[in-house]
Amino acid sequence: MNRCLYTKTNLANFALSQLGSDRVQLADFNSDSGTIKDTVNLFFNSVLEELTAMAAWNCCLKSAALTSAETVPVFGYDFAHELPTDCIRVYQTSAAQGGGYKNKPNDYEISTVGSMRVINTNHDNPYIVYTAVPEDTNNTFDYNMMDSLFARAFYTLLAARMCVSITGNSDLESALLDEFYNIVLPDALRADAIEGKQVQQVGEDYKEICVNSYTTFEKV
Repeated sequence: MNRCLYTKTNLANFALSQLGSDRVQLADFNSDSGTIKDTVNLFFNSVLEELTAMAAWNCCLKSAALTSAETVPVFGYDFAHELPTDCIRVYQTSAAQGGGYKNKPNDYEISTVGSMRVINTNHDNPYIVYTAVPEDTNNTFDYNMMDSLFARAFYTLLAARMCVSITGNSDLESALLDEFYNIVLPDALRADAIEGKQVQQVGEDYKEICVNSYTTFEKV
C-alpha cells in the first residue's frame, strides 16, 4: 500500500466534513464556485502557512546554500543574504555542509530590506535549514510531501478557522480548537519528534519552546 497523497480538494473536504455535514463538499477546488469555495479559498493558504510556522516539521524541512545579497547587514553582522521565497521559518545556519549542524546553531538574525527578507550572519555563502509549505505544484497530488498527521492537524485547524463563517456556530469552533490544540497537534508533534534528530529550539528550562497554546475555558 502506497502513502496517502493529498490534493487541495481532498484537504478542503476533510475540513468541511469536520463541520458536521457531508453535503457541504467540493467536487473540484479549481473549478467549483460559490460561497463555500470562496470561504475555503480565503482561509486555506494562510492557515497552512500558520501551521507550518508552528514547528520544525520534518515534512516541511528544506535546506539551501545562499549567496551574498546586494544589501547591508544589520548592526553586528558581516553579511546579509536573501532568503528563499518559500521560506517560512529559519531553524539553523551553518558555514558548511555536514559536521552535525543540527542542535549546533550559529548566530543569525532575520530582518527585511524593502520587500526582501534577509538573514544576517557572520558567514559568507552559508547553508540554512528552514521550513516551507509541503507542496509540489508540479505533481497531480499537490501535497504529496505532507505527513498524514500534519495533514490532520491542518484540516482540523482549517475547519476551526472557517467554522463561524460557514456555520455561525461558535461552540463548534471552540470544540474544534480543543481538538486541535489538546489532541491533534500534540499527537503530530510527538510522532514528528521520534523521526530523526530534531532542530527544536529550547527555552531556559531546556524544554521545547511552545509556539502557541490553548486552554479550554468556560463561557459566561
